[in-house]
Amino acid sequence: MTLILRKISRKFGRRIILNNLNLEVREGEILALLGPSGCGKSTTLRIIAGLERPDTGEILINGANMTHIPPVDRKIGMVFQNYALFPHLSVGENLSLGLNIRGVPNKQIQVRVSSILGLMKLDDHVNKLPAELSGGQRQRVALARALLRDPSIYLLDEPMSNLDAQLREDLRPELRSLITSENKPVVYVTHDQNEAMALANRIAILNNGVIEQIDTPQDIYKNPKTYFVASFIGSPKINTVNQSNEILSAVRPEDIYFSEEGLNCKVLAREWHGKNQIIILDCSKGILRMICDVDTKIPTNTKVSWDKDKVYRFNINTGKRSILTT
Repeated sequence: MTLILRKISRKFGRRIILNNLNLEVREGEILALLGPSGCGKSTTLRIIAGLERPDTGEILINGANMTHIPPVDRKIGMVFQNYALFPHLSVGENLSLGLNIRGVPNKQIQVRVSSILGLMKLDDHVNKLPAELSGGQRQRVALARALLRDPSIYLLDEPMSNLDAQLREDLRPELRSLITSENKPVVYVTHDQNEAMALANRIAILNNGVIEQIDTPQDIYKNPKTYFVASFIGSPKINTVNQSNEILSAVRPEDIYFSEEGLNCKVLAREWHGKNQIIILDCSKGILRMICDVDTKIPTNTKVSWDKDKVYRFNINTGKRSILTT
């Protein structure tokens, strides 16, 4: 089972939302669509689901052209940011409703709902209303409902953005295990780079309706093809250390170190992050951020440097990675 988007474009008035987008999601793969608000992530998901029509291009699911097929006939399992549960129905009723509508026999419904409740650790909540559940439990109900549909493809639209940071971290491995066990293509929309890096096999970075790079999480971070990708991925954000008429040079905070022969800097602030601290520096290059051990003692005035082979260089006009080594 594969999902292929070919030359998908979408406009709202004069505004281009998606521009000639090509994408392939393989069987058993989680592909994260990552980018800032308004970059086209959710529009892409809605087009795959059939909730919006592309102006140009086509959607292929397992080789079949689904571009003009109604949403109900696409066998899509969707999980939304807001869960979309019926508030007046219990957990069991929310899960069985879709099966009833599709004419599944009652005995089969009972077996399938019971099985998914056990898988999701929701057995004790079958008679509860959504309002009686925690955020994490409501999210598991929404995911269970998508799994019960036995879809060809899973589409997840920021499904954990309403949860607190600790709960998101706790649910990530559980969510990944559940959706990959189905061995079907998964498109996961998020604005959270940590979530994308943790869950996805590959990440597609979207910027103004264009895919700037598709790659593994490791290569997206280590080998960004554009300045946008380099600056969007990484926390703290990559530092700009030099800019000419042609080339913009940048270095990641973890690649900056203290050096007696380095650049004169003044410490402006520190941020504590567990075993590390982020040092915010003011220097002739502007504001720089570096990462060091939490126990490192740093004077107000200090010097820092970085190795030449750790510098990323980008064409100032195109934003693309430069092969210059000077």
